[in-house]
Amino acid sequence: MSCTLTFLQILDGVQTTVPETTLEQWERIDRVNTRGVFFCMREEIRAMLKNTPISMTDGGPPTRGAILNMGSVASKIGIKGNIAYTAAKHVCELIIQQAYLTHYRENNDATIGN
Repeated sequence: MSCTLTFLQILDGVQTTVPETTLEQWERIDRVNTRGVFFCMREEIRAMLKNTPISMTDGGPPTRGAILNMGSVASKIGIKGNIAYTAAKHVCELIIQQAYLTHYRENNDATIGN
C-alpha cells in the first residue's frame, strides 16, 4: 500500500444540543467518525511501514507512502446543533496531527494530510 484516501463521515441529520444528545447518537457518530478514522489510519500506517522508502520527484525526502484524510469544516469550528459530529471531527483532526508528527516529521514514514 503506497497511497490511501480516507473519507469516513456520518451525520445523523438530527440537530441536537449538548443536553438533548442521547448516548446512542453520540456513540453511533463516534464509531464511524472517530474510531473509523483511527483504525483506518492505524492499518494504513502499519502497511506503509513495510514499504521501502521511495524518493520524491519534487526532491523531498524519501517516503513510504501517502495518506490523505478528507475532513470537515467541523474539525476547525463548532457546528451549531451537531455536538457529536463536531466533537468527533475535532478528535479526528488530533489523530491526524499526532500521526503526522510521529510518522512524517520525525521518521518520514508517510506523508499525511487532511
